[in-house]
Parts: sequence; C-alpha cells; structure tokens
Amino acid sequence: MRLLRNSLIVFTLCGISILYSAEYEDVAMSELYAEAIQVFDSPEADRNYREASRKLRIAATAGHVPSQSLMGWFFSEGHGVRRNVQRAAKWWKLAADAMDPISMFELAKLYQIGNGVDEDRSKAQGLLEKLVDQDVQFDLSAVDFGQLRWIKVQSLFLLGSILLEDESEDLDSLARAIKLYERAAESGNADATLFLALDF
Repeated sequence: MRLLRNSLIVFTLCGISILYSAEYEDVAMSELYAEAIQVFDSPEADRNYREASRKLRIAATAGHVPSQSLMGWFFSEGHGVRRNVQRAAKWWKLAADAMDPISMFELAKLYQIGNGVDEDRSKAQGLLEKLVDQDVQFDLSAVDFGQLRWIKVQSLFLLGSILLEDESEDLDSLARAIKLYERAAESGNADATLFLALDF
C-alpha cells in the first residue's frame, strides 16, 4: 500500500491494483489501528506485537494520530519493535502536534527528564499547560473520558512539580504549584495529597 501525491491509495492484491480516493484513507487507517488493538484483547500467549506494530506503522506513517500515539508506546516499551525512546518521542511528537492528550503527556514526561529528547522543561511545561487548560480541544479519537480525566489529573501534579523545581524561588510559581497540587488532590491524586500533607 502506498500513498500517491494526488491523495489516492493504491492497494496491490494478487497483481491487481485497486485505487481508493483519499476519503477512504481514514477508514483504512482506522481499520489497521483496530486490527492492531485486537492484539491487546487476545490471550497473552497469542499476542503478536510484531504484526501489530507493522500494521500500526503503516497507519501512523499515513498520519493516523491514534496509531502514532500507540507506536510511541510500542517503542517506549519495546513491544514488537526494539525499545527506542528516541523513536517513541518522534511518534509522540507527531501525535502531540495533532493534540493527542496521551502523546502530549508522555512527551512532557520525556522533556522533563531528558529521556530520548533533550531535557527541556519549558517544552514540558508548555504541553502540560495545554493539558490542564479547560478550553483546549483535544483529538479524542483514541481516548475516552476516563483516560482524559486521568491525564489531566496527572498533568496537574506534574506541572506543579515542574514549577516547584524552578530554582528561582519565585513566590508566584510556588503559589501556583500549590494550587495545582490542590486541584490534583481534590481529583484523587495520592501523590499530591501526600505532598500537601507533608509539606503544607
């Protein structure tokens, strides 16, 4: 399968080329994604991560955001591919640019500690700021409400941590970090609750 410049997809089956217009591209990529996801629903002994990663790579390369996000996870964990955090970051960056919340969160964690990417707390903070902003619209094609809520709560805590790690000892940053921890604790984040109980 290959994508042509004029947005046609060519499938070659048994020597016969079949053309599909671009409107079918999303359907085809979603089907590859769904087939890859079935790997996770199968018994562990039957899981074929290599085949799932092959299907995901096709869809991800074609720009399918959920597939890009999951390819990031495959590379970060070494499922079906050799573990490679730099490649995970590459896939998560593509999906994060399309406002995939899972990829934004995972990429922010990498930027915070410099794992697979250059350490860049300002990039981490920028991604987390978007995640905790109530007005930002996300690509929710592969995320349910519960996952989005979890990501937002974790982002509150991580953003608070980044603000506290700022060595400028800015009182505004400290006050904002405490408010973020309070919001995270109110939403059930145990780490934020513990931090507030021990330090404030």
